Amino acid sequence: MRPKPLFSFAVLLTPWVTLAPVAGETTPGTRQPQPESKADGKPIDQSSFIDAFLVEPGKKTHDFPAWNGFRKVCGESTEARMIFLAMLRAERDLCAVMGSDPKKLNLVLADRVRSLSKTDAVAHATFGTVAAVTWAASLPDVSADFRGDDTISDLLHRGKMNAQWGAEGASERAIELQVNERIVTEWAVKEGYLRHAPSKLSVVLALKLEDARVPLAARILRQPDLARSIQDDKSQRWAAEISLITLAKRGSREHIPVLAQYLEVKQRSSRSHRIQLRDFALAAIVRASANRPRDFNFASNDVDEMYDDYSDLENRRIFKGWQERNQAFASCTKRFKELGLNKPPQYEPETSGEPEFDFVASLSSSIKTSPILHVSPNGKVRLDNHDANAELIEVATGKQIGDELNAGHFF
Repeated sequence: MRPKPLFSFAVLLTPWVTLAPVAGETTPGTRQPQPESKADGKPIDQSSFIDAFLVEPGKKTHDFPAWNGFRKVCGESTEARMIFLAMLRAERDLCAVMGSDPKKLNLVLADRVRSLSKTDAVAHATFGTVAAVTWAASLPDVSADFRGDDTISDLLHRGKMNAQWGAEGASERAIELQVNERIVTEWAVKEGYLRHAPSKLSVVLALKLEDARVPLAARILRQPDLARSIQDDKSQRWAAEISLITLAKRGSREHIPVLAQYLEVKQRSSRSHRIQLRDFALAAIVRASANRPRDFNFASNDVDEMYDDYSDLENRRIFKGWQERNQAFASCTKRFKELGLNKPPQYEPETSGEPEFDFVASLSSSIKTSPILHVSPNGKVRLDNHDANAELIEVATGKQIGDELNAGHFF
């Protein structure tokens, strides 16, 4: 079955455009000469170069900053040239400052994304526009404080880059897909505004961009104070949880230091209250350090049997019970050097796998609209029950702990 492309641009090309393969095509990552600016340090005017590319996209060797940066990553195949041509036609002003004028690039990109965030603009956005904006946002010159990633994520989720194939043969289609995926991958792994990382992650998962999963997961988990903030931010907790699962399945020894920060995070998984986030972290560290999970009391030696990319967590366990978790973390504190850790994690053994609450309110029929209150033995956490739903509340702050619970299905 032929894979569905991320996007296409065939509808943008007029019949007279003929692209011939260029001799000596380069592969992604090959360094190209790039005239970044004039000798006096001022940005180079790319207008004449863009005009030449629009007239002869596949008949000559072009050499100007915007194209050089693109071909360095995406190559200069016929398909790559067609994509770049669509970008030039749709967003010439944006392309004209790529690789040439960083200050103006940030201004033009921010303005363009702001206009695309409007509902009617999203509906009429073309492939060339979305490709150009996505590529521009991936460039090193774009500020790390760029706030347009959520809009780009929305455009990609809406399928604004999905259409019919632009290339004819199977090999050409494969190359086209590789170039398309490279554009989105470069954007996904670009250092940027971390509050938008969850939306980037959702695109990576939806489009199955394997090259972006591990670097993006590692970057998300490296966020300062994320381990403490995920309790109050559901989107960041979701991103952290998916990132921990990703590194548990695909990570390596180099990721152990960042994973170690989550060995003390007791926050429960949003998909299964049997699993805590520190369980994912320990599973990832055990695997990355080439140890056997069962030697640390995990339910299986096969990571895929413990959980399958977040899709079946509700019915799965990492440990058979809370006793096995205690044993696993006890082993971790004793064998921390073997796991590649600089120090053992702080771990207080659990005494029960379920929360303990004292009944403090009457169940009389007269109480129908007021919530039923329960409180933990230490008085620090209470359970607020509203009909079929329940919430764990920190007594001192009044903040909700974790997600809303189903009161009829409690642990």
